[in-house]
Amino acid sequence: MVIVKQKYRKYVGSNPYKGFVPFIGKYNLESSMEFFYIALNKILISKNDIIWDEFENKLDEIFQRNHTAIVRIFIDYPTLEFGLPLYLKSRVKLFKYDEFGGGIELDYNNDFLIDELIKFINIFGKKYDGDNRIAFIQCGLIGHWGEWHCYPKDELMPSIYQLEKIIHAYLVAFKMTKIMVRNPKYKFLKKYNIGFHDDSFCYSTLPTKDYHFVTQLRKNNLANHYLNNPIGGEVRPEEQEKLIFNKSTKEDYFSCVKNTNCSWLIIQSAFNQKVNSDYIYNLSSRLGYDFYIDNIEIKENIISFILKNIGVAPIYYDFDCILNVTYNNKIKKIKLDYDLRKLLPNNEFRFSFNIKSISKFDELSFSLERDNQVINLSNSNKNGNLVILCTK
Repeated sequence: MVIVKQKYRKYVGSNPYKGFVPFIGKYNLESSMEFFYIALNKILISKNDIIWDEFENKLDEIFQRNHTAIVRIFIDYPTLEFGLPLYLKSRVKLFKYDEFGGGIELDYNNDFLIDELIKFINIFGKKYDGDNRIAFIQCGLIGHWGEWHCYPKDELMPSIYQLEKIIHAYLVAFKMTKIMVRNPKYKFLKKYNIGFHDDSFCYSTLPTKDYHFVTQLRKNNLANHYLNNPIGGEVRPEEQEKLIFNKSTKEDYFSCVKNTNCSWLIIQSAFNQKVNSDYIYNLSSRLGYDFYIDNIEIKENIISFILKNIGVAPIYYDFDCILNVTYNNKIKKIKLDYDLRKLLPNNEFRFSFNIKSISKFDELSFSLERDNQVINLSNSNKNGNLVILCTK
């Protein structure tokens, strides 16, 4: 028997569905995803007229950069043009406000409005569920920025019953694409496979006050929800430059990552500023999964090896586990049977394969692949995506 121990070398760089994220655009700093907002009335033009052109253009722009999109549709965005479709304006009470730069908000506790939003969600899901250009969809639609709050006019929020109807509609419409909602403060969320986004990361994340993100997760028995559902968010804007220039944030970044099991974070300042990219990549790489190969065993015709996850979260989309057989500069790909989503943090899985059927090969290697995306393993070789297992 030959046993080959692999040295762990943390991969520092971008990887699918994890890490730091910018708003839509081209930047020098690497990422795997880009975030964009879009107003509902840019899509839902009238009751019977839906136009996806602007939405499609944004998805295509991001996909052409080999990235995937995180998407949020809004109605009320302070300082921006009101996003309510014209045909709904006569059916819903509207209010001007001055907070956050000002804008127009609406009375969301309106059954006709909720029913129209649910109809839209159903159409949205039929068109885009499983679209490989989209990483995650945030529920949006409700409250300032689509963040599910109307502060300081909380009375304008939908009822708990109405909010649950919206969550249910999203999860019926999107069975493949992962859905996320801003607040884990509702008890009914426990029964749904839905992720969360903390948009005040490093500011009101840690469990020191009742309204903080982790407090709400724990209070509503959602602390282990990350095992099947993604946690993301945004570093609070006033904390972003502190973090990227290695200054103290209101809450410690690493403590927030550990307590939330967060996979990705919007941090626009990192992409706007000239920063130490190695330092930024190191911060980014602490998010989400971290896969690597260890304990390769070769005994007679059997090769086996362990795949470990020492990150803070699993991955939420399945990747093919591929044994790559190289011979005469040609590669044959053999898919190994395993659902990568099952590999939870601090867990491992041993693969075993009979190589007797492979008469000749120059090299065996392993990769994780999905929709032309490849995960960089933490002890990958110089190509960034393959771990050399053995040479015969």
